[in-house]
Amino acid sequence: MNKLSRREFKELLIEWRNNFISERSIHSFRAGEGFEGEISDFGKSVLKNLNYPAHLITIPVPDNNYQTRLENVFPNVHEKHSIYKKNAITGEDIYILEKSEFNYNLIKKDIIEFYKDSNNEEYEEYDLGKPNEYGDVQDSSYGDLRFSLQKGYFSKKEITEDLEAFFNEIKSIMCGSKDDDLPCFLSIHASYFSYEFETSTGGLFKISKLSEDTQESFLKWLFSHDFMHLFGTLARQVKKNKNNYKVKMPDNNPEEHEDKGIDCFFKVKGMEESFLTGDNSASVYSQIIYMSEQDALNFLENTHVSRKELQDIVENKKNHEYSNYFLSLHLEEDYLTKILESEEEFNKFKKDNINKVLISLIENVKPAVDKWFEYFKNKIIIIDGKLT
Repeated sequence: MNKLSRREFKELLIEWRNNFISERSIHSFRAGEGFEGEISDFGKSVLKNLNYPAHLITIPVPDNNYQTRLENVFPNVHEKHSIYKKNAITGEDIYILEKSEFNYNLIKKDIIEFYKDSNNEEYEEYDLGKPNEYGDVQDSSYGDLRFSLQKGYFSKKEITEDLEAFFNEIKSIMCGSKDDDLPCFLSIHASYFSYEFETSTGGLFKISKLSEDTQESFLKWLFSHDFMHLFGTLARQVKKNKNNYKVKMPDNNPEEHEDKGIDCFFKVKGMEESFLTGDNSASVYSQIIYMSEQDALNFLENTHVSRKELQDIVENKKNHEYSNYFLSLHLEEDYLTKILESEEEFNKFKKDNINKVLISLIENVKPAVDKWFEYFKNKIIIIDGKLT
């Protein structure tokens, strides 16, 4: 085998580096042995399969000082990069910064200082599963993980040292280069709340210890379903209150499309709770947004409710009260009876639903999402993990 010349080797190295940098990446901070918030390789594969053109970074923070707002974590970022005009009525907690070494250092400094200012012993020990002074019973389950909360698990020294190493790892994607213009989403998550143990809080507590099905469900809700809501909410706020913003942002809304409600008839793995509800739109479109048209068609074919399943829902009203209510909003009773009694009519109904969702995807949803990702190019977007 011939040796490469210095020039050939340099060209190969540049090509390899460009391919590596332009690849979407996911980085999650562990936050110490007591928290273990690192997303597993399996979890990362779930998110990469979405094909969103962006890097993702997740960092849990102690919630004893968090007070639910990003500005408490990032005081210097807030001072320099608040997107809102003074005294504006704000909605989403979000910061949008250009990729640069200066902004990288600003973010790094704020979050390390926030950890240093936090208490070593973040939570008080108490009995889970027993009523507290208000009569409320705390749920000690997190997905399929059972745990007890112990006092003093949080090691400030360990975590601040780990943060230094973590920020060195993500420096290249936060500083930017001509070879990498992908947006970099930095999602900040409060550690699990001491009064609430639901995955919807965005805690990422011991996420990789959960079963793969539970990991997939939680990550889809947080980083695909709720991302659709994030874009939709931002678009509505921008359109309604443009004068509140210092920066010009798109108002393209992926949640505004025709035939809304038709998408409720698709059951997405891991997000079954939104099936036959008005919230199902985000579950469906978030999965197919960057699929090929044929893959999206196959996905919709495989996830559409079956005639048998729909019959069971209608016949067992007591067990499916809300689903039947939602069906009554979208289907006339006579038409519902018709599609349940005839397989031919049901197949027409299914085909029509699939076609309508594909048309909305191509004409409305994807162009709107593309506009947002285009706007976010070469930027760091700091978001609150409870708000995505």
